[in-house]
Amino acid sequence: MWLTNRLGRKKATGICFIIVGIAGITGGVLQTLDAEYKEILTTVLAITANASIMAAWGTVQTMTVELYPTVIRNIGIGMLSFVGAIGSVIGPQLVYLNAYVPGLLLYLCGGISVLCVIGTSLLPETKDKYLLDKIHHNALVSTVSKNDISEVPEVIEGETSSEITHL
Repeated sequence: MWLTNRLGRKKATGICFIIVGIAGITGGVLQTLDAEYKEILTTVLAITANASIMAAWGTVQTMTVELYPTVIRNIGIGMLSFVGAIGSVIGPQLVYLNAYVPGLLLYLCGGISVLCVIGTSLLPETKDKYLLDKIHHNALVSTVSKNDISEVPEVIEGETSSEITHL
């Protein structure tokens, strides 16, 4: 959480997924090779990837809450949990495939995390931004002052105060 508040949600999530990608792909390569300390190194890399996934999951949940407008926020969190549950069902089935393709689990973990880094880079940063209340095409996300989070958003040129209250 400290990293998320310090660097921002986007950068913290990217860092976590990059660590997962490096650990996963490196662990997959080690499993396919015949290295001397293959088991120990693979275990250390798998634990590193697992810890980074857990850290990334927390930042992804924070970003999900902040990106969805209030009226559909519960749907977004529900969808996040649903997709995570599908992964929980499919994950154990991949263990059987790992017997036929050594390193498959770690390759998948690293590859999917690379896709997550790309996807996260396309999202807007939500640190110090107001949360949207309604679905509106021209809804504004204004910057919050670092000292006072209870400030009212600034009026941007060309808008009236009645337009802001209807967002």
